[in-house]
Amino acid sequence: MYNLSENIQKGNYLKNDELDIFNLGYVEICGRDIYQIASYESGVTVDDKYKSFEPILIDSNWHNKFGIEVDRFHQFTYRVDDYRLIIFSGDYIYIRHLKNINEISPDDDLVTLWNNDIKRRCIYVHEFQNLYKIISGNSLKVK
Repeated sequence: MYNLSENIQKGNYLKNDELDIFNLGYVEICGRDIYQIASYESGVTVDDKYKSFEPILIDSNWHNKFGIEVDRFHQFTYRVDDYRLIIFSGDYIYIRHLKNINEISPDDDLVTLWNNDIKRRCIYVHEFQNLYKIISGNSLKVK
């Protein structure tokens, strides 16, 4: 069973139609929400509004919300800093460490972070937000 409360952090985006008063399609999680979701999942509380939180699958709309457009290779590239890129390409997520500042080369180090051929599960918005924060040290927010 997927325990949502074990995988979310303050600032993550989740779906909750009851709390989405601005009809954005998502709500931003605060510390109290994490506690309440954990309480609901463990059976301590029966507050139904916390059972309504759902993870959101990341897609091109979400990349666009984060300010990233698809490139000519049908990839979404997030620049972490001058030397590191996070790249969504089909069923894969890569981190690319550039040998030269702002210049892509065949000699760059490339590490696969996510391979959907193996996992057979799509990645959620909050999971990518957490991954981005671990790698960059910064939160990924809607622009």
